Amino acid sequence: MVLYFFTRMDIVEIINTTENKLTAHWDGTLSMRLPNSGLGSIYPQFDTKEALKEALLNAKWVKYSHPAIGGGAVGFKAELPGEVGMISLDDLNNNCEVRLVDPKQTGFLSAVVDGNNYVTSSFTVMIVGDNDGDLVVYTFHPGDPVERSAITGEERTVTVSQARELGFGLAKIELRN
Repeated sequence: MVLYFFTRMDIVEIINTTENKLTAHWDGTLSMRLPNSGLGSIYPQFDTKEALKEALLNAKWVKYSHPAIGGGAVGFKAELPGEVGMISLDDLNNNCEVRLVDPKQTGFLSAVVDGNNYVTSSFTVMIVGDNDGDLVVYTFHPGDPVERSAITGEERTVTVSQARELGFGLAKIELRN
């Protein structure tokens, strides 16, 4: 694995391009990483999108390779802690309920379970790629990336066993208060 520093100005430009070109996507990505956003990985130390954005802009990013980063995308890693909101289906009872949903309207389903068993990560990964000739932020989150879902179908509720049979290995945690 080769790591090297990517200039702060490059990251600032990529984030600003994302914010200006893909405003709804950027706003949604920031919002979903705030505490009590409800679904997936979070940064409990930030109360606002502005504070989280500022932390991303000021982090020291290094280029980062990982097998789950593909399709022409590039990964970056920074020492920015957060909480991973993913759980292995192997850690759950076979009869637990799993909701299959498409929260980002991508056409691909995500497995979701209720819980609060987040795992702390000391680092953040940002995945960057091309959008009509500009580099933009596809996503960022605490911890290592996972393979994107390629599973399609209708949103529904199934058991852990059924979710595994469909090809799911992980589920996003949805915090229920």
